Amino acid sequence: MIRILLYLFGAIAIVFAAYGTGNAADTAHPMMGDMQSGHMMHDMGGGQMMGGHMMDGKMMDDKRIPLNLPPMMAQHQKANMREHLKAAADVVHYMGANDFAAASKTAKEKLGLTAQMKQMCDNMPNETFRTMALDFHKSGDALAEALKTKDTGKSLKALDAMLAKCTACHEMFRQ
Repeated sequence: MIRILLYLFGAIAIVFAAYGTGNAADTAHPMMGDMQSGHMMHDMGGGQMMGGHMMDGKMMDDKRIPLNLPPMMAQHQKANMREHLKAAADVVHYMGANDFAAASKTAKEKLGLTAQMKQMCDNMPNETFRTMALDFHKSGDALAEALKTKDTGKSLKALDAMLAKCTACHEMFRQ
């Protein structure tokens, strides 16, 4: 369970770093750092970094592929990413409460490949991103199925696989 929470916190950091919060009130959270302009500030001991990576005290450029979506589509997609993150947190909450039925329902409806999610993915202009998004939603369906078994180990493995897809996509693409 600790490993899943660490993955979840990592996913939260990735989403906030990539997409910001859109809400100035969110900047007050001590774990999130300064998130002005949708970037996350980190104290790396040798100074701070903003929106990129530091190596040996030097700032490195963000090499992720920009999606370059039109502003309205970008905002919608950012909101979707935040909804996915909340849904993943809800799944962990329900698992902790031993409510596998609610966890499965949440995974299926909010993370799975629904008709609405398929349509949105199909409208993404970058083919690699589109494929990764569809794979993510399919892993949400696999998570929902694993949760139905009420097998914590199997469910955590499915959640781990889904979160790995989140991480891989966020490491490759940026908004």
